[in-house]
Amino acid sequence: MNICLSNILPQIDISKIYVVCKASEQRGILYGTRINAFQSFKAMMAQIKEMLTHSSPVPNLKVFVIKDYHGFGSFEIEPDEPINRVRIKALLVVACKELRLKLVVYYYGDLAQATDAIHSRYAVVYDSELTYSAALFNTHYLLRVVHVKVHSYIDYQQFQRAIFERDFFSI
Repeated sequence: MNICLSNILPQIDISKIYVVCKASEQRGILYGTRINAFQSFKAMMAQIKEMLTHSSPVPNLKVFVIKDYHGFGSFEIEPDEPINRVRIKALLVVACKELRLKLVVYYYGDLAQATDAIHSRYAVVYDSELTYSAALFNTHYLLRVVHVKVHSYIDYQQFQRAIFERDFFSI
């Protein structure tokens, strides 16, 4: 079955912030620039510095605030949020959307199932299925049922095969 993802999910919205000169804003002048939050930290700061160079009514006062933002999903951006944190949030939004795309493909184009999976059945990121399986086993069985001396005899690879064959999947 071929699935056209462009029909299922809207295009990834580019995360942008609108940064203004704080000194200008306090004087009633809203002068700023829109900045793509996927750029490098240095590129973002260079754009902010450029904007401040041309807008600040007070020489050598280079303070900015984030006045507006879009494309950050459910993340909130504070006016004084550090630019490196803004960039990390933008990258996380893309990572979540990529996961959602993979889940839509897995569920044969059913967006409702993919959304439900990401909200109610998403575990976390592990290095491998084996690492996840061992952590799951140790959390639920080892501490409660299995004696510590038996620990070295547990076949985590077999447990991994068993759970990922029917009940779990990884992307």
